[in-house]
Amino acid sequence: MYYDFHTHIHQYEDNDPDLLQIEQHQIISIASSMDIESYTKTKTIARGNRFIVPTFGIHPFNADKGYVRQEIENLLDDSKIIGEIGLDYYWAKHICRKMQEELFEIFLEHCNSTNKYCIIHTKGAEKRVLDMLDNYPKAKPIIHWYHGPKKHYKRIIERNYKCTFGCELKYSRYIRKLVTYTPNELLLCETDNPESDTWLGGSRKDPLLIKDVLMEIAKAKKMDFEEVKTIINTNSKAILDECGIHPY
Repeated sequence: MYYDFHTHIHQYEDNDPDLLQIEQHQIISIASSMDIESYTKTKTIARGNRFIVPTFGIHPFNADKGYVRQEIENLLDDSKIIGEIGLDYYWAKHICRKMQEELFEIFLEHCNSTNKYCIIHTKGAEKRVLDMLDNYPKAKPIIHWYHGPKKHYKRIIERNYKCTFGCELKYSRYIRKLVTYTPNELLLCETDNPESDTWLGGSRKDPLLIKDVLMEIAKAKKMDFEEVKTIINTNSKAILDECGIHPY
């Protein structure tokens, strides 16, 4: 059994044969959404696959879509984990920061009031995300694919936020350094499938890419593969158990 704590099932084509790997290899896939439409599609796909866990969120890339608060709030209780949410001041410079922050706050308010885990995007806005999280101490952040300044990552570790690492480990010495700096109890892994590896210059989009991610973590940590897999599985299962999610 494997755990992929950040993937985008809605981005696969309908009936993509790669998705068969999820059941074949028992890859529990935390399937983040980008907006309401992608959440709906993910839920539809998940009806036929017990290993897919849909999560509702609106990515900062979509902060300007004009969703009203009530539309969002109607779906929040439906999702036991929230994601993908956050801020992006690097790739989404064309989207008003205030608009991004107001959207992010809707989700943080919900997570704070319900003690929910939330999968957070931070690109170029690492300090602002951490500053905003100060106001929502009962939310439980999971920091997705961090690639910002180490000084802010130190704050993340000091706060005991869980962190996902993915296929950029194969390509980035800096990411490998971050994973060695991360305490084992905070480690999670992800693929960010199906677009992340190809975006980085690779060729993989299949769910079993998660095995390669585990291998890269093991190499960076100078640990045995099975030992790393046990750590990741233990951390991941503990979160899902806490959320009342049991796809096993």
